[in-house]
Amino acid sequence: MKNFKFPFIITAAVIFLFSCTKKDNAPTASDNILAYTINEIPVTTDYTVGAFYYNFGTFNAAITEVPIAGKYTMPNGVVQPTVMTQHIQQAKRGGIDYFLFQFRSASRDLNNYKSDSTVVKSFLDVNTANMKFALAYNFSMKGLISLMIVAAIGMGIYMYTLKQASPGNGMVATQAISLTGVQMDLTAIAQAERMYFAQNGSYADLNTLSSSGTMNLTRTSRDGYTYSVEPSGNSFTATARYTAPPVEMPKGVEPPHWPTISIDQTMEIHQSN
Repeated sequence: MKNFKFPFIITAAVIFLFSCTKKDNAPTASDNILAYTINEIPVTTDYTVGAFYYNFGTFNAAITEVPIAGKYTMPNGVVQPTVMTQHIQQAKRGGIDYFLFQFRSASRDLNNYKSDSTVVKSFLDVNTANMKFALAYNFSMKGLISLMIVAAIGMGIYMYTLKQASPGNGMVATQAISLTGVQMDLTAIAQAERMYFAQNGSYADLNTLSSSGTMNLTRTSRDGYTYSVEPSGNSFTATARYTAPPVEMPKGVEPPHWPTISIDQTMEIHQSN
C-alpha cells in the first residue's frame, strides 16, 4: 500500500504544476458578455417615471441618516398622513409620475395583504395632488409552470392594450394614451353635468360642479390639456384644449399634433384641429 501511495503523490504533483502554467490567451475582462458600450440616447419627450414605495415596519437602529420627513414607522402598514403627504410632494417635485405599491394575495398571504392594503389606503386618503399609482400584485405562486402561465397572460393583456392604444395619424403611442385619459375625464365631467341638471334643472361650470359635490373629478387638467365647461340653457360643452408649451423636437422631426377634444349633453366626443 505504501509503495502505491508514493507514485500517486508524485503524479498528482506533476499534474498540478502543469495545470498552473500561465496562458497568454486566457479570457480577460473585455471578453465578458457584459463588457459592451451603452450608447447615450438623447431624451426628446417626457418619460413616465415610477418609484417603488417600500413598505417597512420600523427604522434600523444602526442607520444614522435621518430622512427629510424625519424618522417614522409603518406599524402594520399605517403611514402617518403628514409623512405620506411629504412623500407625494417630494415625488412630484422630483419628476416621479406614480408610486408602485406591492399588493400580496389575501388568500395566500393574509397578514402582508392587510399591511399592503393599509399602505395603499394611507396614500389614497391624502393624495390631493392626484398622483398616479400602480399595484404589483404577488400571487405567491410556486413552480415555474405557474410563473410561465402568469407571464403569458400578462403578455397577452399587454399586447391587447397596446393594440387598442395604437396611435392615429401624426400621433405617438404615449400621446394616444394621454388622449384616452383626457376623454375619460371629459366623460366624467359630462356625467356630472347630467346629474347636476337632474337635481337643479340647469347645467353648471366646473367650479360649481366641484363645490356642489356633484363631480368627484378634482383635476382640471391632464398632460398639457386644460378643461373648461360652457353651460348654456339646456345644453353644455366641456372642452379640453392643449395649452402646454410646444415640445422642442430634434431637427427634421415634426412635433406631435394635439387636437381639441369636446363633449356635450349628447355624451358624444368630438375632435377638431
